[in-house]
Amino acid sequence: MNENPLMILLYVGVAAYVGQIYWGDYKAIKSGEANAGAMPGAEAAPLGAFIIGTLGALLLLGVETSGEIALGLVDEQSEMVWFFVFAAIAAGVVEEVIFRGYLVIDN
Repeated sequence: MNENPLMILLYVGVAAYVGQIYWGDYKAIKSGEANAGAMPGAEAAPLGAFIIGTLGALLLLGVETSGEIALGLVDEQSEMVWFFVFAAIAAGVVEEVIFRGYLVIDN
């Protein structure tokens, strides 16, 4: 992904739009008024799932960082602009929608 601020803004906009759709589906399911076209999985998960996911992500991050330090790859890491963090967060939203099958094109 490039570091063009306009592209990052566009990408964050797409993620915000998809997140808004998902949030609306979540609120509808929570109130008991789910519609047939809602995104699958737009419902609350148990706290344990969040804890397991967070601990798993931190474990993977620690293992990867330790491996990079052990192999001496830390000095080869490139730098990125500060606003790229928004694109990295937006990538998670867009990735989940596309690769988990929430976005289905019929035609």
